Formats: sequence, structure tokens, C-alpha cells
Amino acid sequence: MELIRIASADYDRYEELLLQYDQLEKEAYFIQEAYIRVFGELNNELFQGKIECIRLKKAIAWCQEKRNRGKQPDRTAMDGYLKVQMAAYRLQLEDMVQAWEKSQKMQPVSPMQVEKVKAIYRRLAKKLHPDINPLTKEDPVLYDLFQRVMIAYRCNDLTELQGLEVLASKALNEISGSSAVVVVDDIEEKIGELETRIGRLTTTEPYTLKEILEDPERVEKKKASIRKEIGEYEEYRKQLAEHLETLL
Repeated sequence: MELIRIASADYDRYEELLLQYDQLEKEAYFIQEAYIRVFGELNNELFQGKIECIRLKKAIAWCQEKRNRGKQPDRTAMDGYLKVQMAAYRLQLEDMVQAWEKSQKMQPVSPMQVEKVKAIYRRLAKKLHPDINPLTKEDPVLYDLFQRVMIAYRCNDLTELQGLEVLASKALNEISGSSAVVVVDDIEEKIGELETRIGRLTTTEPYTLKEILEDPERVEKKKASIRKEIGEYEEYRKQLAEHLETLL
């Protein structure tokens, strides 16, 4: 199948922005993974300290409320109350720990493989991206292939992409009708939207964390800052724990 595009500078710009956004989104994902790998263990310790302080403050408020009503706080009842109150925080901490553990298992990918993956993806995206080839939205085989392409691209799976390129070529050749005309409605508006999304992506986290990760001095400074905050929460935790004991 041949894609017949309306020749215009706007269309070329639109296609390039689509591919650029996909590349930046993927890069942002790997920046986030790298940030978790470098700072995740410390951030998890910090969050654990924070939620322990939250737990103690809730316990103090619960005990104070019982005393205000002339009742002696019961530790077992308090623990049951806190278990419910803290459930969401515990789940969040578990998710953070799992994300850090996953980041430790990620295998490094060579720059050469990354470039090969990028080149194959660009070739396939120009044929299969739903915003470039309208048939992808209509044909289940093409749609499924593009979903697999996106997954392989995000995972830097060169072998999978090489196989998908063969399958895509076969599927496109088998589609009845030898050509499809590509006309993008409101193309100037869509170009503006893509430029806005790219600008937002590259000026917010996790993309902006790249500047920290690329500077060893800033990495160590960030780690020192987190360790300091952990120490501050530990001191606060001790104060809260002492106060709680006076209420039980």
C-alpha cells in the first residue's frame, strides 16, 4: 500500500512533530526510571519517615479526642483506627518500593542500539501511526501492529522491532487498494497543539530531571538534601512518639 500525502510544508512539519513528541515522551520515561534508580531508595526512606509522622499525628489527635470525652485511650482500638487511616499511604510506599526495585533490574542499552531502534521506529511510524495513516484506525491488523511497535519502541527492543518491520511490510502489501490519500484536517491547529505539548513535556518533570542526572555534583547535592530531610523527620518522629506516650 502506498500513502499519498498532500505535498506541503505544513504536512512535513506535522509529521516531524508527531515523531519528535513520541521520541521525547519515550525519553521522559527513561529519565523517570533513571531518577528512581539513583534517588529512589533515599526517597522511599524519606517518604517512610513522612508517613510515620503522619501516623503519629493521627494517633495523637485520636487519643486527644478520647481524653477530651473523658475516656482512656485504648492502644488496640487506636491501632485498628490507624490501620484504616494509613492504608493508602502504605500502598503508595509499596508502589514506590516496587518502582525502585524495577529500576534496579533495568539493563543498560548501548547508544548504537538506541539509534537503530529510533531509525526503525521512524520508518514504521511513517507507515502505521494512526495520525499519519488513517487506515491504521480502521484495520485491526495494522492497529495491533502499531500497538506492538509502540511497546517495542518504549522498551528499546531492537529484535522485536526488526520482526515487526517485516510483518508491517507484509500487512501493508496485503491490504486491498493500493493507495490511501492522507489529508489532515485543521493541520495548523494540530501543529500548534503538538508544539504546546512538546513545550510542556520538555519544561516539566520528569524531563527536567535530566539536568540533575547529567551533573554528578548536582546528584550528590540532591542526595545530601534528601538525607538531611530524612534526619529532620526522624527528629520530629521522636518528638511525636514521646508526646503520644504521655496520652496513652
